[in-house]
Amino acid sequence: MSGFSMLPDLHFNGGKAVWADARRLPREGLAQALVEARNRTLAWLAAFGQTRRGWEVPHQDFADPPLWTLGHVAWHAEWWCLRDVRMLERDGAWLQVASEPSLLTGADAWFDPDRIDHDARWEVALPDVAVVKRYAADVLDAVLRRLAAQPDDGDATLYAWRRALFHEDRQGEAVAALLQALGVAPVEPAVALPSVSVPHGGTLQFPGGRFLQGWSEPDGFALPDERPPQPTYVPAFEMDATPVSNAQFLDFVEDGGYERASWWSAAGRQWLMMQDRSAPRYWARHPESRAWMALRFGSLRTLNPDEAVRHVSHDAVRTLRGIRGEPRRYGIRVLLCQPPGGAGRLLRQPGAPAPCACAHGAAARGRFRVRRLSQLFYVAGALVARGRRGWLRQSGKRERHPKVPFSFAC
Repeated sequence: MSGFSMLPDLHFNGGKAVWADARRLPREGLAQALVEARNRTLAWLAAFGQTRRGWEVPHQDFADPPLWTLGHVAWHAEWWCLRDVRMLERDGAWLQVASEPSLLTGADAWFDPDRIDHDARWEVALPDVAVVKRYAADVLDAVLRRLAAQPDDGDATLYAWRRALFHEDRQGEAVAALLQALGVAPVEPAVALPSVSVPHGGTLQFPGGRFLQGWSEPDGFALPDERPPQPTYVPAFEMDATPVSNAQFLDFVEDGGYERASWWSAAGRQWLMMQDRSAPRYWARHPESRAWMALRFGSLRTLNPDEAVRHVSHDAVRTLRGIRGEPRRYGIRVLLCQPPGGAGRLLRQPGAPAPCACAHGAAARGRFRVRRLSQLFYVAGALVARGRRGWLRQSGKRERHPKVPFSFAC
């Protein structure tokens, strides 16, 4: 699948070659970023080939079908940027209504997530691959042309385009996670960059107090659930400055962490009973040397002890954290279980863009944002930095693993 390799013949004024703040991208920066995001999406999707058979993959509970994802990315950008969506009141409820039809007849029924639920997306009869590709290309071309015609770089003017950009980044990373689950390697190796080793850093001390959770700055892109910012009280806490490494998690694994039920919550023990697993999903021992290996896009590689651990289940995360229930909602450092091949991303304070710690699209431009901390554990798994007493809610009897400096819930 070829990428959208160049911009249409558009004219911009006052642009720069590089923009550091994705929430405030001007028109020219947005145009470049939208093309870059589409190229990355297409690079991931190229693994499914050119025929319909290649795009028909086994059902995955955590992901959408690849062809539906491409159509949805195009539909979402078209809905917000091209179709002049208005709010209308019907029977006391406010609804979003498009003033213009889609470029693809039937797109609303196929790709509107409010009309077709997750399971139905795997069953619906979609158009041919070539039709969906053409729809995506036509929408991007029209989106860029309308962007060039906008009168200014104001937040209200560019809201729809910035929203489309962030959304495509998320969808592209979902495709990467799907490829990892299927054991399929990307066609373009450069799309999956090497991971970054975790630096060794001490602990961070936070005195506690009140802070604004959400997007509190007067300008810049923010989704509705990031505004208005909410005042939140956070008690004093301490946490490690870096995420948990493979080596640290390996101590837990080799000491029977997946077998000692006393270290797991009730939900975790139930999860363990349904699994035949003594290590993370994509870890395995070499059949001859017995060294630990990591499965990346279907290929076994030697486990790098210095990388941040990833692809860990939610229940393993809760066990490692040593808590029950939901975490307090403040800016603890978290490493998302990123689509393999990237470095992951460190998420700081809710509402703030992440530092550029990831090889994938969103974080490569610092665009990923945190909305609610409790949502992070549903992005293909997540792992928080090592918890120490005082920074997360505690309840129940606890046991401490003798080899690693963090607690486990029982």
